Amino acid sequence: MKKLLWVLVAVINISLSTLGRSADPAEEESAKTPEKYRKAYIEEGIKSNVPLRYYGKVIDQKGMGIEGVKVKVKVTAFNEVFNFGNNTSDQKITLLELTTDRQGLFSIANIKGQHLGIGPLKKEGCRMEDKAYITSEYDPTRPDIFPIPDPKSPVVFHMWKTVEAEPLIQVALRYTPGGISRGYTIGKIYTIDLLKEKKTEGANAEGDFRIQFKRAAQVKPKEHYEWSLVIEVVNGGIIETDDRFLYLAPESGYKPHYELVMSSANPNWSSVTNKKFYLRSREGKVCAAIDMEIRVGWEERGTIAITYLANPAGSRNLESDPGKLIDPKRIEKVGLEKAIEEVKAKLKNGSGSGGLGKHP
Repeated sequence: MKKLLWVLVAVINISLSTLGRSADPAEEESAKTPEKYRKAYIEEGIKSNVPLRYYGKVIDQKGMGIEGVKVKVKVTAFNEVFNFGNNTSDQKITLLELTTDRQGLFSIANIKGQHLGIGPLKKEGCRMEDKAYITSEYDPTRPDIFPIPDPKSPVVFHMWKTVEAEPLIQVALRYTPGGISRGYTIGKIYTIDLLKEKKTEGANAEGDFRIQFKRAAQVKPKEHYEWSLVIEVVNGGIIETDDRFLYLAPESGYKPHYELVMSSANPNWSSVTNKKFYLRSREGKVCAAIDMEIRVGWEERGTIAITYLANPAGSRNLESDPGKLIDPKRIEKVGLEKAIEEVKAKLKNGSGSGGLGKHP
């Protein structure tokens, strides 16, 4: 690819050097020299198209292969009919769609090109990771980055087989004034109400957990200072997790208290970190999955970018369906029971999706 790039640079430089000159026999002969570079560029481009291979496997949350997943493939190749004078592109894109077999396997062979892109993957009743259109790539010229394809060690893709979704509260990241993702003054305690998407200063308000940043009052920019974050669950417990999917909370293992401590001596010190949790609160009446991006700089306030799914019935099922989502503002206005009844009424009347595999 590098050789191909240098040939193209030579073509451009020589072509620019001939602009604006008068034509005489000697210069006309000179003007023909770029042709050999053009030819060399095309020859090198054709050589860059090599046989491409790829082996993949799609598994579910239990590690079992998923049959019938549609896999999108993008093949990038040098256009072998490219000519500098015929207004064609030197790049050719081929789009393919493969289907996984009973073991969840798929493979690519007998195709030439420079580069492969894999993804997204789709199947009714399944969903990919929340990092959405997660893809994989393969470039045979970069074995230092892309391992040599091996049918005995396929690239693994993870999907979640859905079950029947229940009415949930789903809150995406919002940096609205006074919202739950802003304005955590160092040292103060705040109570978070997941049902109403509400943050209240103090430890006596109704809610699901209390949260507090701790750090020295005066710190300097760019210095490593010790800081911590404390979470206390109201009548319940919390578990830190690294689960790929946050759709099914564990049955046990919850603890009422969680503390994250970032020591100034930590070789991996940072003022920013990401954490994921399962939480059960209100004596088991609420179950939630929470994703936090935590930031505590040298200013007097920290921020916590919070996104979450909460099941107000206490069920461990945290799969969401857009037709079964409960608006936190509606809960605050009419109460939880009435808000759930309204969602069920919409489903009964056919105005909610109520289906499987139709998650946002």
